[in-house]
Amino acid sequence: MVKRLEKAHHGRTIAVLHIGAMDDQSDRVAFFGLDVSKVLVCGPLRIRAKRYLTRRFNANTLPRDLSVLPLFLSGDRGILHDGTQRFDPRKLAWTTLDIPAPDSVSVSPAEAVLWLYEEANARMVPIGVIGPRQASERQIAVAEQLGRRLGELRIPLLNGGKNGVMEAVSKGCVESGGLVLGFVPDEEWTEANDFVTIPLATGLGPARNVLIARASLALVAIGGEYGTLSEMAFGLHFDKPVFTLEDAPEVDGAQRMESVEDVMSALLLVILQLPRQS
Repeated sequence: MVKRLEKAHHGRTIAVLHIGAMDDQSDRVAFFGLDVSKVLVCGPLRIRAKRYLTRRFNANTLPRDLSVLPLFLSGDRGILHDGTQRFDPRKLAWTTLDIPAPDSVSVSPAEAVLWLYEEANARMVPIGVIGPRQASERQIAVAEQLGRRLGELRIPLLNGGKNGVMEAVSKGCVESGGLVLGFVPDEEWTEANDFVTIPLATGLGPARNVLIARASLALVAIGGEYGTLSEMAFGLHFDKPVFTLEDAPEVDGAQRMESVEDVMSALLLVILQLPRQS
């Protein structure tokens, strides 16, 4: 049998330890907060999971109608502001509105983000999309739809550069005009799928998952198993917003979304650093 040991802090589970033998099986195994049925526990196996008590970004607290957020573009299309502060495209952060912004017009978050990447020379900090190589037809379709929406708004995309969800989201993004970076686990860039714009051969194997989590502004998981799970855990460890679709692993701190449009709404606000911290 598998032994389960928990460490608590103020009544909250903050660590889980499992130890089992090679041929042991358990009906319920916790891995980074995920309950998995009938998982073979190769032992001795030692897993610790940290349960994050707070998150920097919570999509559930945001308004469903993003048009209520005050965003304005100056008449010369040079300044994005909210009436009191302006958004710095190079720092991706809000700063004092210290210069006039005449003839400003109201814009949506989507219009603001498209302006950032098409006109304002914003820093191309990517959104990471993660998921399995062996993906279902539904996961492939959702990944391609998400990639298409990212590409339409010129939001840079980062993924593992291989097949399945990674190839589908790359295809949707590049075919709609977007930029796709691929952190390929192999030693040669030629191992990337055909839709990666900038293939980067890491030669690190699965360890490249850490790079994807660290380099991304936020992560979106579409389905997935242990590899995706590790990327989600690293993303949370690095305090990145993590959103999930299509039966992605359940991890404390990751926010389950119902649709691609819900994910896009959340990502727009992450890019625009909204709501602003006072």
